[in-house]
Amino acid sequence: MSPILILGSRLWVRLVLRSPPKADEGGFPFPAQKMRKPFLSVIVPLYNEESRIHHLENIYRYLKTQNFKSELIAVNDGSIDQTKTLMVKFSRHFPLKIISYTKNQGKGYAVRKGMLVAKGKYLIFTDIDLSVPIIQIKQFLKYVQKNPIVIGSRNVKGALVKNNQPWLRQFFGNFYIFISNLLFGLNFSDYTCGFKLFSNKAGKDIFRQCRTKGWAFDTEIMVLAKRLGFYPKEVPVIWQHHPLTKVVLPKDIFRTALELGKIKIRFWSNL
Repeated sequence: MSPILILGSRLWVRLVLRSPPKADEGGFPFPAQKMRKPFLSVIVPLYNEESRIHHLENIYRYLKTQNFKSELIAVNDGSIDQTKTLMVKFSRHFPLKIISYTKNQGKGYAVRKGMLVAKGKYLIFTDIDLSVPIIQIKQFLKYVQKNPIVIGSRNVKGALVKNNQPWLRQFFGNFYIFISNLLFGLNFSDYTCGFKLFSNKAGKDIFRQCRTKGWAFDTEIMVLAKRLGFYPKEVPVIWQHHPLTKVVLPKDIFRTALELGKIKIRFWSNL
């Protein structure tokens, strides 16, 4: 074989070896794509959710249809059913970042864990029951360019509540809103709607300082937002009550009242 043919063959081999596989040929994405941070992180807290955990796949399938990179983070808050086992099973079929610990801490603790490890430009947490349809993410992203925090509300003009909570829960929910606004000088129409979007900076700054582990964390993060100079935008949502709630009356009422008291003392003392 002539020297020219030998040289050409070696050059061709080097080019083949150096060329990355193309994504549309079943290979891995290019290094630049692999290292690119997600545009959106979705955090889902879970406690004994074996009957509803399949909604993780619904969330993933929706995110997959969008034209931005995203990550899905599931936080197992010390479940004692098959939640953790099912999380691991699902992670074999679609990308799922799992955070898990053995002792139940509360929703606030679980959301904080997920928010602090999230890498997206924007961070949203949502409930696994999808009371607010996951497709409303697109609506929220329209507002976040000008508002570092966008929170869902069932009580502003344009909201659609398809199935109300039982009257007792609705009463205590409205009373909770009233007390939170009164105690902390706020003016929000809804605190506990589990659909809140943050810029990365707002989310990290707020949740680094959030200490409330239970249900009252929703109030604390709004207090922190005000103190840190972030101004949340309330956006109407489509919302539907699901009966498998994790709120236990009256026990959780007393726990939440105690948490609100601790938050008030903390900010009185500037701790």
